Amino acid sequence: MRRSLIETLCSEPASSDLDRLISSDLTERDLLEVVTDLRSRYDQEVASAIAETALLRIRARAKFPNPDHMLFDRPGLEQASAHAVALHRVGRLPAADLIFDLGCGLGGDSMALTNLAPVVGLDTDPGRLRLAAHNCEVAGGVHRFHPVLADVMTFTPAPSSVVFADPGRRTGARRLRGLASYLPPVDSVIERWRPHTETMAIKVAPGVEGHEVPDGAAIEWVSLDGALREAVIWIGGPGEPGERRATVLPSGASITGPEPEDIPVASIDRYLHEPDDAVVRAGLVRCVAAEIGAALIDPAIAYLTSPAPSDHPMVTSYRIDAVMGFNLKRLRSRLAELDVGVVTIKKRGSPLTPEELRPRLRLRGSKRATVVLTRPADGPLVAIGLDDEL
Repeated sequence: MRRSLIETLCSEPASSDLDRLISSDLTERDLLEVVTDLRSRYDQEVASAIAETALLRIRARAKFPNPDHMLFDRPGLEQASAHAVALHRVGRLPAADLIFDLGCGLGGDSMALTNLAPVVGLDTDPGRLRLAAHNCEVAGGVHRFHPVLADVMTFTPAPSSVVFADPGRRTGARRLRGLASYLPPVDSVIERWRPHTETMAIKVAPGVEGHEVPDGAAIEWVSLDGALREAVIWIGGPGEPGERRATVLPSGASITGPEPEDIPVASIDRYLHEPDDAVVRAGLVRCVAAEIGAALIDPAIAYLTSPAPSDHPMVTSYRIDAVMGFNLKRLRSRLAELDVGVVTIKKRGSPLTPEELRPRLRLRGSKRATVVLTRPADGPLVAIGLDDEL
């Protein structure tokens, strides 16, 4: 986004139109009509930017607590960390006198980092730097944020306490997979910046493979409100070399290995427990099982079971009404007997998808249930957990 267009969005009367559109519950389907209306007062570029900004501010409420005066572009908002995740990361960082934010984008992480120390934000896009400066000003950290137009791989590193990096994970519409394909590659960022800092934190996609994590680094998977958001590679900071950690927000519960070897395996009991995806991705299911006193239903499947529920923040517990070998006719009959009209379908180890199964259940009841599809060693199973009435 051009700097002159950003300045226009920050001025009157564009700000008033933005406030009005935000309060109208604008959706993607409304954009053409809204732009047409705005064209009576603005040129095409400004009208489109106002409508787009209003829509992105509404979407940003899922990531930021008060985004109604922030500025975004679509790729930047998509890659930006949720504010709660960024604050968690800052809480794990050591005290700092200066932080470099490499590839600061629209400033989502810089906003949180300025709570800890002055931040130098590097980016090759002058429009993004202007967005970052604006957003840090909105967050109250403008005097601690210093934008620099530079390539992180050619900029001469300066000594700093902390370096945070968020390499690009997309080129156009294509998602880049594997740390070596990031822009810039993670290994290259580490090689250039590690000699100049005490601590590095590198944000990566949660699908990162264990063999990609650099030797001597720790890695943390983070979920928020039950959704796996990202992974962070820690170098020289919190966490022991080689450590795997799972963190669940907003509770802040965190767990690390090593995993115990003596977790029992048992048939599904009165309660089935689903570990958070951060736990599963970190390979720490057995650690959680030990904490809640549960058994595995199969060594290769990330479901746990016990005779009692658990309020542990890293699992969701389902009270099981029935367990049976998978048979569509029997499942349909049992759900009808239970007067079930709405189901949440969970699966691990089953080839059947929720989209395939749901219409075949022919539900007509008044209650809600969770149906769990899984496949332990002795064959495909379905477990039914009855929820509260609709």
